Amino acid sequence: MMNSINPITLQRKSLHRLQSSTPNLPAGSAPAGTRSEILKGALKQFARKGYFGSTVRDIATTVGITAGSLYVHYPSKEMMLVELIQIGQKEHYNWLRNAVLGSGTRPRDQLVALVSEHVRFHMEFSMLAVVLNAELHSLSEKLAEPILNLRADSTRLCADVIERGIQLGEFEVYDVLLTVTAISSMGVRVANWYTPDFHMTAEKVASEMAELACRMVKSSV
Repeated sequence: MMNSINPITLQRKSLHRLQSSTPNLPAGSAPAGTRSEILKGALKQFARKGYFGSTVRDIATTVGITAGSLYVHYPSKEMMLVELIQIGQKEHYNWLRNAVLGSGTRPRDQLVALVSEHVRFHMEFSMLAVVLNAELHSLSEKLAEPILNLRADSTRLCADVIERGIQLGEFEVYDVLLTVTAISSMGVRVANWYTPDFHMTAEKVASEMAELACRMVKSSV
């Protein structure tokens, strides 16, 4: 039986940019010491207010240091943003790549694994994911280029799985890029609304969205 949920509750949640208040960064990805604290402070500000709505003073206050001290570690606000987005995009790509490599050769199994990890990433690192997806446009073209290339690699991973599924007769898709975009968008939005008190566990949300992705490509068990 389908679980009942009040749609008004979800609408109220959607009024906020995101629900999480924890600035998680992937283990081993962030620098140590004060630089790490600055990055987490910047992440909080960028996730809540956006890049252009945040000031260096805001970030410094969050960390508990002066703006002058912050500039010792980062020469500009943009360099904090680029480091955060680089961390997020690299981690996301690695999650997707490992999912595909570790799920056998059948396209359906690969798609399930890939979408599950895509969704789990956006729940595990929701603040980072919101900044990654909403603030990339704030970077200069030169700084954004390598990140866009890595993002294209992530898109290619999903497209390759779907194209193989079509070739093997497992999937039926009108347009691969449109389907990849729809699947990606579905997972991206999770970062904005998911909290641990949601009526499904993180694992259940990931598995249900993976099943929805399989329906998009008209794949049966």
